[in-house]
Amino acid sequence: MAGTPLRIVFPMSLMSILVGGLFTLSSSSRRNRWTAFMNLDETKSGYGYQVWQSILAISNGGITGTGAGAGTGKWGYVPLAHSDFIFSTIAEEFGLIGVSIVIGGFLIFTLFGLQASKRAPDKFTALVAGGVTMWFALQACINIGGVTGSMPVTGLTLPLISYGGSSLLVCMSAAGLLLNVARNMD
Repeated sequence: MAGTPLRIVFPMSLMSILVGGLFTLSSSSRRNRWTAFMNLDETKSGYGYQVWQSILAISNGGITGTGAGAGTGKWGYVPLAHSDFIFSTIAEEFGLIGVSIVIGGFLIFTLFGLQASKRAPDKFTALVAGGVTMWFALQACINIGGVTGSMPVTGLTLPLISYGGSSLLVCMSAAGLLLNVARNMD
């Protein structure tokens, strides 16, 4: 998007992955999260408890869910069910249909944001729109991956959905920036 050649982007990406791996190993809490991710069956009563309960809540939802407010995971089984793990509550109460709507909403948001970035009047606003869009898309993927056990838990909120106070405020402000870019598209 910014015109950086792949011969620069690729080595930088590899270096970022290497540094990220070393960063993960440098703290016992991050190592425990990684261990819980890799061995969920062995850690489901310890560090993997939150993800295990989240997976149980998601499976309880089935296709149509248990109904709005009828999920049991949020009543003390899934820690942080109202913030970081709101996706498991949505999956339990609204099922696969509700989850599909949420993921579809993020896909539409991403496509809209990329379109706004392509049609932005100048390079700066194009980069702002592209950056905000990719930030939301990646944060949603990381949160959903952690909640479903597909990735290690990071503590990121689900953009515009999770209760997070300052996170919600910053996400709403960033969405406002994106809407401003979209309003001024060519």
